[in-house]
Amino acid sequence: MDQVTNRVRIGFVMRLVAAIVDGVVAAALVFLPTLLLAAVIGPKVAGIVGGLLAMAYYALEVVKAQSLGKMVFSYTITAQDGSPATRDQLIKRYAYKQVPQVLGILAAVPFLGLLSFVGFAAAIAIAAGALLTLKPDKLALHDKLFGTAVFGPANVTVTVPFLNKQLFTIPAAAAPAPATVPAAVSVPAAPAAA
Repeated sequence: MDQVTNRVRIGFVMRLVAAIVDGVVAAALVFLPTLLLAAVIGPKVAGIVGGLLAMAYYALEVVKAQSLGKMVFSYTITAQDGSPATRDQLIKRYAYKQVPQVLGILAAVPFLGLLSFVGFAAAIAIAAGALLTLKPDKLALHDKLFGTAVFGPANVTVTVPFLNKQLFTIPAAAAPAPATVPAAVSVPAAPAAA
């Protein structure tokens, strides 16, 4: 990918593509250890370890403000104005997005199985909140809650590294961050006609 200087907010489609990359990578990292543990120790412990491994993978968003999916496209989790996000913002954002995973892990504990349904509902709520990136400000619910955004290059060029051949360019379909609008604007009333 080319070095970029023009960074814009990233919208739904390209964030979804990055999330799919993350899903594939996380599944690959979790699958073999979970399968082996299920055969040796049992499926409940394997499920817990698999959930913890997935959470560890997604912790990259706290450590580097990027997951591997975001790194592929040069996307970064930032503050809404494009400045670096604080560690506090990144931790809160990560914790919010991991609620379904934590509930799924807790559901493996005897007598807490019903938490899996709550975790599923939380996952649907987070996915629905991600649909907010379709709006012009390109902020998911978790971005609005914790003052974050995802910024990246306006266009991503995909090349074959060893051939140095450009395959295609993907527009991020993202507009620059919107200007801050005051919460309330007072308009003076017109004088009454006598």
